[in-house]
Amino acid sequence: MNRSSLWNGQHSVVTRLWSAVFIVVALGACTSAPAPARGLAKSAYDVSGLIHAKGKYLGVSLDGVPGSTKPLETFASQVGKKANLVEYFVGWNEDFDMAGARRVFEYGSLPFLNWEPYGKSLDDIAAGLSDYYIWNFATRVRELNLPIMMSFGHEMNGSWFPWGAQANSAASFVRAWRRIHDTFHQVGATNVIWTWSPNIVNPVLQITLAPLFPGDDYVDLVGLVGYYRRYDAHTFAGVYQPTIDLVRAFTRKPLMIAETGVEPGPGRPEQIADLLRGVVGRSDVIGFVYFDRSKQGKGEADWRIAADAESLAAFRGGVGSPVYGGLVR
Repeated sequence: MNRSSLWNGQHSVVTRLWSAVFIVVALGACTSAPAPARGLAKSAYDVSGLIHAKGKYLGVSLDGVPGSTKPLETFASQVGKKANLVEYFVGWNEDFDMAGARRVFEYGSLPFLNWEPYGKSLDDIAAGLSDYYIWNFATRVRELNLPIMMSFGHEMNGSWFPWGAQANSAASFVRAWRRIHDTFHQVGATNVIWTWSPNIVNPVLQITLAPLFPGDDYVDLVGLVGYYRRYDAHTFAGVYQPTIDLVRAFTRKPLMIAETGVEPGPGRPEQIADLLRGVVGRSDVIGFVYFDRSKQGKGEADWRIAADAESLAAFRGGVGSPVYGGLVR
């Protein structure tokens, strides 16, 4: 082969190699950080007024929401007032339901998403293996540009979820939370109220909370998950105060009862009244979410308010206070 032919062959090989490198780099860029959607409003929805609201949130978690607002209408007819905070659950790798969130907001309520990382480890999320999914989810949240309350990996100090503290390090949870939060901010999705939601502490659950806290720059609200159960304390102070004391050692962020219910049995109406008085009585607690669902047959109780007439009457009387409710808009 003459020198010219040899050079031409080498040049062709080099060209093909550089082309392959360019394609790989370009594909990597596309899969790691897609561009935010075009046509967004210049400023994201300002959620500060919803974090420091004057009244108290009357929240509820119901089957069938956010696919429909009919369960919310039924609940309002039962308790005499519309819920202005609606909690529902979103699995990992599920798309953000823009239509559902808009439906809840147009009803007059703040959507509250509990984002559950089933099927993906905290270490993988922290290492960036879900970045493309998170980026797209955040971009859709920003595109909606309505206020969204969101909790990631709720009850992380428990043992009953795969992301719990007994199977993962506190550092892994914090790194995962911060990576998700930072990604949302990178796409401009600042219309999210970030709610860190541990389970209440108890003698069985001996997990330190402070190492699991992502930090004041990454959290807007502390949402406590805790139920009135027959075998536990039956007062607001008994259920929540030990956890509040621990939380107040490392943050002054506003509090919310992010999920609660009162187990059926003797004294239930009185405990419901105590719950509602307790929320009103603390200026640093901005509201509560009642888990109005039945878990009978799943090792739990029928938590629904309307399960008995006396409990329903107690709930109606408590939320009748003018501090509860009001349209989010």
